Amino acid sequence: MAKIVAVRYFDDLDDAPLDIVDLHTMEWSWAGVDYQFDTSTINLAKIEAGEISVAVLLQKSTRTGTTLKRLAFPSAPIGFDAAAERLRIGQIRTWARAQSRGVGDRGRLSREVIDAYNRAH
Repeated sequence: MAKIVAVRYFDDLDDAPLDIVDLHTMEWSWAGVDYQFDTSTINLAKIEAGEISVAVLLQKSTRTGTTLKRLAFPSAPIGFDAAAERLRIGQIRTWARAQSRGVGDRGRLSREVIDAYNRAH
């Protein structure tokens, strides 16, 4: 059995079909949030000329993420030792497993587990 999958692109701004050679995938950010949209050369020129408002772009774009963390914390706090913190977290995980607390290999530790470790040490 053969299977053919066809991908069709449409302009996010006016819903017109797009040819692959006229497809522009634009990534942009507004107020700390990342967005993306697909558009044609003609609509891209309209955006660059200011003929399409930011409000329209916000409405038609797909939210892809946030940049707020990068903006809020551009670097680690002074005196923060990442290697020491990783070692400490590893010690807490080892202790928690020995106490049958059921912690995973990755991810955040609960405040309860950290507090229990601190009380025990």
